[in-house]
Amino acid sequence: MAQGLPISILTITVVPGDIYIWEALPGYEIFDPFNYKFLYRIEYANTTNTPQCISVIQKDGLPLIFSHADMRPSFSSKPYIPKAIAALLPEPDFTLDEIELGRKIVDGM
Repeated sequence: MAQGLPISILTITVVPGDIYIWEALPGYEIFDPFNYKFLYRIEYANTTNTPQCISVIQKDGLPLIFSHADMRPSFSSKPYIPKAIAALLPEPDFTLDEIELGRKIVDGM
């Protein structure tokens, strides 16, 4: 079975002394199928005297590859929802216990 070529998911050049922060919009996280996690944020500070090209690479069956060891990725086991958006989401009308009780009642009919 032939393996696919590596795919560069994110590539950007960071100038000397600059800090680059990438944060995914909700629902646009990068899924790492090897670790079953969602990449939702990357931070990188270029402390060198030359521009640095940073990349996130994905290859079949392997975890995400980061081009620089000092890139700081943030992962989540579920899709990331920023606090500002989570605050807008309504509270559920029923607790999980009430939902389970309702299922038992319906199943018993």
